[in-house]
Amino acid sequence: MRTTFIATALASVVMLSTAPAMADETWITDMGIVAWDDTLGETAVLVLNANNGLTLRAYVPGLGRDMMGGRGTYHGYWLSTGGDERCDVMITAPDGEKSNYWGTFTMSFVREDFPSDWAGTSGSCFYPQESTISGQVPN
Repeated sequence: MRTTFIATALASVVMLSTAPAMADETWITDMGIVAWDDTLGETAVLVLNANNGLTLRAYVPGLGRDMMGGRGTYHGYWLSTGGDERCDVMITAPDGEKSNYWGTFTMSFVREDFPSDWAGTSGSCFYPQESTISGQVPN
């Protein structure tokens, strides 16, 4: 009995340590899962551990205020651990993260209520937002 309990406990610890942390709100994208990681005042911090091994942090001013509803369109910026386009200027985010791989984005929620899918555009550095991305709430 004791051996079974210890084996079960160890298996649980291994599963928890290898699985990604579950956030209160997540979305599935073509690049990987986006998770709401933190809230800094009225700014939501979303994290994407991309399928290509890079980590992207998106800072969404106003979304923290609209956490439980009243969502609409937001303009923000993102930082990445790497990428195709290295910017000439390094930026520092409110949480102290720094990167030369960054850009801006616009995201619009499909519904005002929580949870909701979203769609948006993004661009690198100061370039126009020409890439599209969408996030779906997991079932």
